[in-house]
Amino acid sequence: LSVNCLNGREQLLDGMTQLYYMAPWQCAYFIKEKRQILQENNNESLLAFSFLNEALLYSEVLGKPERALPLIDSAIVIWTKLGNNSQLANNLKARGIAFLRMKKFREAEKEIKSAMALYKKNDIKYGVSSCQLDLVLLFAQSGEPDSMKKYDQLCRPEFEAMDTMRL
Repeated sequence: LSVNCLNGREQLLDGMTQLYYMAPWQCAYFIKEKRQILQENNNESLLAFSFLNEALLYSEVLGKPERALPLIDSAIVIWTKLGNNSQLANNLKARGIAFLRMKKFREAEKEIKSAMALYKKNDIKYGVSSCQLDLVLLFAQSGEPDSMKKYDQLCRPEFEAMDTMRL
């Protein structure tokens, strides 16, 4: 299949990444192989997405957030170069979540608030609300109930109206 189709290897690797939760270590291998193809083709935006996909795999699925940070940093470099503030904010938020999982609460707060500022600047309301929800979790874990309540009150109406699964 991968030999006979235009972009066959890329398509095959994309399909294999569906193993994200069932076989995450194998999925990491497929993401890395796809990234090599993207580097050879100089496809910077898809390359940045592949860095973030692998980072989220380590941070969210495999419980290795420290391995996610350099990958996120690589994506941030690309999005900064391309001037894509929306994706830059997504990656800052991901870095904040990785710090949160590492129990580095001050670093996490700084990154999430930086992402929130970029979302606000670009009028991406769901991104702002998503950061506020992440801050609820952060302040719950760091034992700051007043801050937790503040951010819960800010984001709850948005999520109750549109995305109760996140709550």
